[in-house]
Amino acid sequence: MGHLAAELFQSTAGVKMTHVPYKGGGPAIIGLLGGQVDLYFSTPPAALTQVQAGKLRALAVTSATRSDIAPDLPTIAESGLPGYEVSGWFGVFARAGTPTTIVDAVNRAFAAAAKDPDVRKAFAGEGVTGVGNSPAKFATEVRRDFAKWRTVIQDAHIDLD
Repeated sequence: MGHLAAELFQSTAGVKMTHVPYKGGGPAIIGLLGGQVDLYFSTPPAALTQVQAGKLRALAVTSATRSDIAPDLPTIAESGLPGYEVSGWFGVFARAGTPTTIVDAVNRAFAAAAKDPDVRKAFAGEGVTGVGNSPAKFATEVRRDFAKWRTVIQDAHIDLD
């Protein structure tokens, strides 16, 4: 996701950066700490420990709204790049043709879990906010994100290696 977030930033801001591939967030943070790279689009949990230790400086969050775990940190849009937004998500999928009654029952169970205080606390520790929306709304979001990232991937000529 960090690579795609950086590609979207480049195209939205009209700047050019060199992508340096790493095998995961841990090695990328080490590369940033060691000065091999100048910036990294990271997940909050991967970077916050180093930010809190004073070893990294957080510049902004990629989401449309400020993060609950770093409320003083502005969004990239607030920082001068209107319209920029990258938010990751996790979802639960079922095979096509699964009866609506089963989909709705599973959805209700996950939506209830997302509201549970213990679950919300565990999520917050990982920089995640549980939403628990409807299957129709989630399907709309998935289609929107697929179209968005398809364009970013094609425009940046990103290929799987």
